[in-house]
Amino acid sequence: MTMRRPHSKQVRLVTALALSCLVGMAGCGDSETGGSGGTLTNNAANNDTNNEPGFDLSLAAAVDVKLDPARAVYKVGATVTPQATVLNGNGEPMPGAEVTWTVEPADAVTDESGAYKLDAEGELTFEACTVEAGVEGAPVCGKKRIVVDDAPPTVEVISPAPGEWLNPGTAAEITVEGKVTDTHSDVHAFVNGRGVDLDDQGNFTTTIDAEFGINHIEVVATDGRTSATGQALLDVLWAPNYYATANTASETAFGFDDGLVLDLGQRFFDDGQAPQQPDETTYMTDDLVDILVLLVKNIDFMSQIPDPVLDTESGQLRITDLALGEPQVMLELTDGGAEMFIWIPDVELTTQGGISFDQQVLDLTGSIDAEIAGFASLSIDKPGAGQQFVANVDEVDISIQSAESNFASPEANAVFALAESALRGKIEEMVIGTLRSQFVDELPTLLTDALNSIEQQLTDLSFDLDTEFTDPLTITLNGEVSDFATTYRNSMTATIGTNITANQPPALTTSPGIPLATSYTEELPLFESSRAQVGVRLALLNGLLHTLWETGFLEIDLTDLMPDQYAGITEQANLSVKLQPVLSRPKAGEPYDFILRAGQMEIEADLANQTDVYAVNLEVGILMSLADNAISITVPDEPQVTTWVKSTTGDRSVLNANAIKSLVLGQVWPQIEETLKQGLSFELPVPSLSGISDLAPTLTALEVEFLLNRPVDYRNGFIIFDALLQGTLPLGQ
Repeated sequence: MTMRRPHSKQVRLVTALALSCLVGMAGCGDSETGGSGGTLTNNAANNDTNNEPGFDLSLAAAVDVKLDPARAVYKVGATVTPQATVLNGNGEPMPGAEVTWTVEPADAVTDESGAYKLDAEGELTFEACTVEAGVEGAPVCGKKRIVVDDAPPTVEVISPAPGEWLNPGTAAEITVEGKVTDTHSDVHAFVNGRGVDLDDQGNFTTTIDAEFGINHIEVVATDGRTSATGQALLDVLWAPNYYATANTASETAFGFDDGLVLDLGQRFFDDGQAPQQPDETTYMTDDLVDILVLLVKNIDFMSQIPDPVLDTESGQLRITDLALGEPQVMLELTDGGAEMFIWIPDVELTTQGGISFDQQVLDLTGSIDAEIAGFASLSIDKPGAGQQFVANVDEVDISIQSAESNFASPEANAVFALAESALRGKIEEMVIGTLRSQFVDELPTLLTDALNSIEQQLTDLSFDLDTEFTDPLTITLNGEVSDFATTYRNSMTATIGTNITANQPPALTTSPGIPLATSYTEELPLFESSRAQVGVRLALLNGLLHTLWETGFLEIDLTDLMPDQYAGITEQANLSVKLQPVLSRPKAGEPYDFILRAGQMEIEADLANQTDVYAVNLEVGILMSLADNAISITVPDEPQVTTWVKSTTGDRSVLNANAIKSLVLGQVWPQIEETLKQGLSFELPVPSLSGISDLAPTLTALEVEFLLNRPVDYRNGFIIFDALLQGTLPLGQ
């Protein structure tokens, strides 16, 4: 519909024409000054002209139209004033030229005496045409098209729901359904940046790739008229499988038969190389054989040798000193145990005494040089859960390979050299007996003590979580070796069942269980040829996070933590975490071991007489390390925080995005970070070698620790720490 309204000068022009008709000066037709066409007519009142007399208006060539104020997009209710400038062929303004204004659609505006109030959304066209004919013999016109857009499209996500735990499906994808509504038909919608088709009612259905853990979904719609967009944001949790918890009325609990794996490879026991010594003040060990060599070198043989060794009517022999060359030990794993080979060269015994032989007293002052070689076969077993490890020496053979005396008396040397010499037999019995009793026979106890200490270190391992804004929570871990095996020249593997309990009952019960990154399998994805490997199920750590979430430990009262500028208008503010935080793998190129994502964290705040609900998505990189025999995490960078308004009872929310982000980073994140560092860090069960100091007191200062051999890796559901067990002994201790 088009409307036209005459202004004062145009009224005078129409009146003059009417009088001319009456006196027969001109023939007159119907005038277009009426309202039948819906045209609103204005003249030079809105022109950049001076209505100068004598200007030839037939030279008009163009009309330049502008609106005041000038905007890219106008809101409903705004008032604009159109202005026109008539130009000649040289682009020069033409004073005195009158124009008629036409606005289409006419029902979208209200004429306010030359200004127009914008009443409806859509495109509007303001057209100004000269009243008199221009250079082409017809009125000259110019147009200005504007857009009136009061609001962006409205977006509604029907499925999935915010904070939904998505059940397993056949494919790693999420179906997103929603609706877009707008006053304009030309609307475009995007889900996570990818365009989707809308039906006639604005409905859409699409699928997006699902990632393990928190998935952030953004639906954005635009009508293309303004930079403003309609949007709906939400977080969901997706996992291919979930693992059931074992909660009770008083505790929150879960367990895995293989939450931890300790795999000691052949190179852990014997890498076939001598240890590299960094300096003269410290002795370093890289494998168990290095430690056994230390043990042999530091056994106090002299305390085990009787003095005198031989004391009979025929004579006496004393050993005043014993020195060993560098022992060599080899250790090979077998199916069900281990075999050990030992060779000790350059054994020197310093002697004193004498012996009567053939009516002579033979002087035994001097020394005996010998070499010792031995073999021992050990069996190691764990009869069952809850039972101690058992080890035995099944076979042993130790002998002096060669022995030569250096007595002062040549005759004594000849007697010692006799194969059936009682003197040689006594020395052999004494040396071999000491080596067996102080070393070989003690190996089963050393091994079982070391292996049993693994379970002891994992029994009732508890840590208290306490923050300023939450009730204390105690997490207890109990570990027990559920399976044990040794494989020939390969590895000794202990699978450790882990049970986690929290001393609070579940407060949140909306989850299907602990999210699993892969299907649950008992196959252990370990490296080949590693010294030592510690495998931690990723689900064990995500189970700890699930426990923190499920007990309500992450629910925080934020009322007293609001920023100062909002504290006075805040009646109540609470953080509610709808989804558990999840550890997942980083994307290619990200410099982290894992990514921690927390989603659909909702802050409900009663402030300024309205209730706002703000949603938060948080993502941060995590580095894992192995130090001081403990797995620990660090957070090297500030989290990425995405915030949006989920709902408000007011016309608009009180807090802006920066205020919410400041609240999260300043108050919420420090609490979560401290909880994570406590909850996800725990000591590893290092095999105890304390029994060594009982056999060789000089080794009391020997300390052993796990050190990383390569970066932390992730394989088929397990976090793998490839390590070596390094011993350090300060020399002179």
